[in-house]
Amino acid sequence: MISVKELSTELQDAINALKTEKGLEDTGIVTRVGDGVAWIYGLSNCGFNETLQIETTDGKTVDAFALNLMEDEIGAVLLGSDAEVAAGSRVRLSGKVLEVPVGPALLGRVVDPLGRPLDGKGPVKASHFGLVERNAPGVIDRKSVHEPLMTGLVAIDALVPIGRGQRELIIGDRQTGKTAIELIHIALIAEAKDRLRKKDKSISEIAYDLGFENMSYFSRLFKKETGMLPTSYKNQFVN
Repeated sequence: MISVKELSTELQDAINALKTEKGLEDTGIVTRVGDGVAWIYGLSNCGFNETLQIETTDGKTVDAFALNLMEDEIGAVLLGSDAEVAAGSRVRLSGKVLEVPVGPALLGRVVDPLGRPLDGKGPVKASHFGLVERNAPGVIDRKSVHEPLMTGLVAIDALVPIGRGQRELIIGDRQTGKTAIELIHIALIAEAKDRLRKKDKSISEIAYDLGFENMSYFSRLFKKETGMLPTSYKNQFVN
């Protein structure tokens, strides 16, 4: 916490001027700047993550967002250079929460973390904006794991629950071979693809050699992982 008495005479005069003009609800004064953070006196109406506009010594403005909200001081993270931000600079609320452009307008563009263009192709003409900080969807709102992931190993598929969802998951205790299952599964499909390219054996022989006793099961698994049936994949390499 700071006291106005501890501030320099110039800052006290600036704060007093705000009190007589517009008050400290929507405007403030920078008291110190360091490490990309501006500490601001005033702005009693400021909310968390609200964007601020700080006047610089060269007459321009630098955006910032409120991060630390204390009783009589606010810590704002600068979204630009702090070279021209100095103690005594005026700060105003923007009335908006930190947000970035989203949508198809960003496709093919090179932007910084705030969505500002870096490719020299002009501004991003986005019609929608998304909040940088927002609550994540609850567990009930998220899509559940609804599809099984088959490894091709009968013993594993019968005993170990493996699902496909936002990420592949294998339920089990530590050190029980969960990662090994995935590596074996990836290796089997890779080996099947390699043998199909060589065309030295039939599809059924390749499936049997890899431990698949059910040909239809092997075909479904192969298509799920590659997007093609084994016959279609093999025909790509027919001269």
